[in-house]
Amino acid sequence: MIFSLNADTEPTIYRHEVGRGIAEILRTDTLCRDASDVMPAAMTKAFQRAVLEFQQDPGRLDELLRNLEKIRVGIPRDEWLDLPCVSAEGVTR
Repeated sequence: MIFSLNADTEPTIYRHEVGRGIAEILRTDTLCRDASDVMPAAMTKAFQRAVLEFQQDPGRLDELLRNLEKIRVGIPRDEWLDLPCVSAEGVTR
């Protein structure tokens, strides 16, 4: 199923209730779409690369997770954002 981030797209175009619920969340003004939105740049890059590598070879999951953990522990604490993903109305998602 494909979803639109366009706020003008009505969730009613989706046939199933779950799809409509997802569409409603995505069309809000949330600051974060996934966890990588609040990761430091180095972690985001490594995370996105690991996702692509996992898609090519799911058998490497443990190795990819170990590599991500090595990167995570090497990033200073002050580089991590300490804020929730909130909508324009201030509702935590």
